[in-house]
This record gives sequence, structure tokens and C-alpha cells, in this order.
Amino acid sequence: MSDNARQPGGKQRGNRKSGENEALLSLYDSLEDLYSILETLDELGIATRDELLAYIDTLDTEVEELESLGSN
Repeated sequence: MSDNARQPGGKQRGNRKSGENEALLSLYDSLEDLYSILETLDELGIATRDELLAYIDTLDTEVEELESLGSN
């Protein structure tokens, strides 16, 4: 009977460990993504939030212009 009581506890630890590993992998992926974003911003010469917003607005305007050319 004591063996049965121990088994679920062992499974919970295993599941928790698996969940911790998944959480760590997810964090590593997020860090890689963020470093990639920073590298891209550096390549574009964007250093501030305002510069990023201006760049996004410029791209949005260009997309609208291209869409309007395509519909003619």
C-alpha cells in the first residue's frame, strides 16, 4: 500500500520537472527572439521607441501605396 502512495508523488515530480524544462526552453526561445529583434533594430539604426514607431508608419504607408497600385 505504501508503494501505491509513493507512485503518484513520483509522477507529479516527473510532470513538474517536464513542465520546468518546457518553461526553460520557452524562456530560451523568447530570449533568442528578443536578441534577434535587438540585432535587427541595430541593423536598421533604430534606437528609440519613437524611431521604431516612425519606421512602422513609413512601412505602413508604403504598403498602402503598393496596395493601391495593385488595385489599378
